[in-house]
Amino acid sequence: TAFGLGFFKGEKGLMVGRIVIPIRNVKSELVAYAGRWPGELPDENTPKYKLPPNFKKSLELFNGDRAFKEPADKPLIIVEGFFDAIKLHQHGWRKVVSLMGSTMSAAQEELIRHPCGR
Repeated sequence: TAFGLGFFKGEKGLMVGRIVIPIRNVKSELVAYAGRWPGELPDENTPKYKLPPNFKKSLELFNGDRAFKEPADKPLIIVEGFFDAIKLHQHGWRKVVSLMGSTMSAAQEELIRHPCGR
């Protein structure tokens, strides 16, 4: 896909058995991978999403590298999840970012206000 999604079917590692989502910063540099469990969770101890332990999602915006290349006069759409952003992008709404959660941090707000300032 355009977003580089994949499935990790290895036997060891943080993302085993998960859909893997590359996360890039506004400069298009790969900064982390998120892993989503596909379908029903096997038990209550299995998290739906996993992120690397040292990754601070509050410092990044998923899809910001693409969204901020769109014309400045287009409205920016802000969504909660990775797949929300991907779906809107696939339907032609190219200027969309995901917070990777339900709250916007001060760092994310600053990225939205000044995407090239980093």
